[in-house]
Amino acid sequence: MISIIIKTFNEEKNIEGCISSCINVIKKFGGEIILIDSLSDDKTIEITKKYDIQIYQIKEKNLRSTGLAQIGYKYSRYEYLLLVDGDMILNENFIHEALKEFNNPDVAGVSGIIKEKASN
Repeated sequence: MISIIIKTFNEEKNIEGCISSCINVIKKFGGEIILIDSLSDDKTIEITKKYDIQIYQIKEKNLRSTGLAQIGYKYSRYEYLLLVDGDMILNENFIHEALKEFNNPDVAGVSGIIKEKASN
């Protein structure tokens, strides 16, 4: 099982795709989705409330971008943690390949490749 931590700030245009891709991974591998928001002032939180995920917001603007991952870690329940930004689409094949790497006792973490989408 895996805890997917999504960091957001004003991601109303991207967050549904991100959450949907994370849900697909959770359906396959089990786990939870935790969203940590940096006081978005768009519709990010309104959109995310449609999903059965954990949602947390920082309380002060001066804390934006600092410690979001740590907040997610605090609330996570599973051995494996995946950190993504709210504008990312998660490839479920990545999780399958990444988890295989943890069979090696010398491996403590795995990262992936970020492919930029052309904007229209």
